[in-house]
Amino acid sequence: MKTPMSPWAMIVLLATGPAAAHDKHHDHHDKHQSHGAHEHGKATLNLVVDQDTLLAELHTPAANIVGFEHAPANQQQQQAVKEALAKLSKLDTLLKTPHGCTLHSADVSAPGMGVDNDHSHNHGHDHGHSHEETHSKDQHAEFHVEYVVSCSNLSRIDIALMQHFPAIETVNTQWLTSEHQGHQKLTPAKTQVRFGSAE
Repeated sequence: MKTPMSPWAMIVLLATGPAAAHDKHHDHHDKHQSHGAHEHGKATLNLVVDQDTLLAELHTPAANIVGFEHAPANQQQQQAVKEALAKLSKLDTLLKTPHGCTLHSADVSAPGMGVDNDHSHNHGHDHGHSHEETHSKDQHAEFHVEYVVSCSNLSRIDIALMQHFPAIETVNTQWLTSEHQGHQKLTPAKTQVRFGSAE
């Protein structure tokens, strides 16, 4: 099977590829806000399809995941963060019906949460390092996840994030394939992304 692209390659494609050019004139302001603004109830999901490989990058305020966005103040909050990190590393948290799909890696981090395992990987490597020192104490904490998945059919996918984390009300999604690019807003009632003609 083809070796999946690095998630970093996905970021470069989204920043410099056709999707970025298409969005430049239509929603440059919204796109800028999706990376710079911190809005409760909203998450950002970038998707790149390369043949049978899906690369997904999720950004969401920590409040959407654990109900708070500061370093855990007690054992209960510490446990909530650890459980969230583990849950976000599972394929069925990203996709509703991941039949025919294999998760190759999920790089999950929670910058600003200040826990020992605030950066974890589920592909057999426990780096056990924290990035807390790089974030201001006043910064709102977030969860970031980079998934690398292979699927037998990538014409469409159903996103499961809002099913697992009800505090996420909308997911602003941008996607890119070799032939098309598009963006759409997902809600609990609209969770399917079709990788066809751009909307």
